[in-house]
Amino acid sequence: MIQKSQKPFENLQAYWEHRFSTINHVTPEMVTKAKAEYRKIYQSRYRKQYRERYVQVTFRIEKQEYKELKRIAQQQNSKPTALIKQRALKQQLTFDEKGIIKESLLNIIDTLEEAIHEDESVSITELLHRITTIYERIP
Repeated sequence: MIQKSQKPFENLQAYWEHRFSTINHVTPEMVTKAKAEYRKIYQSRYRKQYRERYVQVTFRIEKQEYKELKRIAQQQNSKPTALIKQRALKQQLTFDEKGIIKESLLNIIDTLEEAIHEDESVSITELLHRITTIYERIP
């Protein structure tokens, strides 16, 4: 039977020492059973830590699309799933950059419209700096 402990065991040896601390005679069958029990505890703890750190995303693509991605991945000495993940993240970063660029341009337009409407002057140096910053962000 699996014995729960307050703290996780660092390794199999520590589990055995805890498990058999009150037993005088340990049989090979008991050791084998304890090893299987420790493995269950270890796997459970590992899966929990893994779920806390990572999120699994699942989606479906057509077989032809997968074959094409697999061919490209082989050319790059990569796995198809790694290639798909890389492309998805790159696409998101590009999308984020476009959003930042659009927002920056809208801010400049707002500043100019407000200056025209209020009949105020605009710092050309400031505008040039903001436009240069946007230009440098273009992928």
